[in-house]
Amino acid sequence: MVNSLQRRRASAVLFSLITACLLGLGGLLVGMSLWRHFGPPAKDPDDTDAYLFGLLVGGLLAICGIVGSLWKFWPRTAKIMEHVSLKIEALHLTTDELLKRMAKEQAINLVQDMLRTMEESSNAPDIPATQIRMDKILEELKRS
Repeated sequence: MVNSLQRRRASAVLFSLITACLLGLGGLLVGMSLWRHFGPPAKDPDDTDAYLFGLLVGGLLAICGIVGSLWKFWPRTAKIMEHVSLKIEALHLTTDELLKRMAKEQAINLVQDMLRTMEESSNAPDIPATQIRMDKILEELKRS
């Protein structure tokens, strides 16, 4: 699970860099074109004003692309929602309810998976209390 999260973060960074490069190139071309059409006429062929304006527009677009794509694709909300859903499930679970809904082996596997997920994400402050409750439920399931 941790490797999956790191892989998702790395792919989000890579995607944002590729997006930024494309937006930067597009901004460079658009900026140079706008400067040539609406800016003062060039005095010589080596005039760098259009290039500098294109770099400025391209740089701004690239920065906005990086920030926007990282904001959109950074894998943080799914992890937070996973913590919330695990806490809600753990608060309402009892051994009897689990055994009514599924076989004993399936219930044990479900609780073990929930515990494993909680161990991987031990950054949340209220996870230890939920883990203790889930450990008790697991012990009751194994005894019954």
